[in-house]
Amino acid sequence: MEGYAALQIPTHAVIFNVTERENGTTRALQERGLFESQNFATAVYHSALTYQLRNLGYEIEAGKSGAPQIKGYSQEYLDASSLRSQQIQEQLTKPATVDTRLRRSQLTRPATAKTSFRRRRS
Repeated sequence: MEGYAALQIPTHAVIFNVTERENGTTRALQERGLFESQNFATAVYHSALTYQLRNLGYEIEAGKSGAPQIKGYSQEYLDASSLRSQQIQEQLTKPATVDTRLRRSQLTRPATAKTSFRRRRS
């Protein structure tokens, strides 16, 4: 969203469920451990983000699901300044079927970087 100064900048952490064996082939990790540690990883991320924001001089309070929020902004202000929220509200005013709602939600999402993986050949 070029030229748009967003107050709400989403961040994501991605952990790939893949490992490389000694012989160079790849396989999935045991996923249970990843799922069990997800809440812990999220808490560590929120804690680090809160620490960095406070070091920059911001007052922080816990928001939804414990995510850090910069103190002093009302929800109404955040909603009004969110281009994504505005796009969603715009689409919701138009009549739609379930199928077109799904397509509209995809149309209002910003393009993401495409990644690809190549398997190593043994």
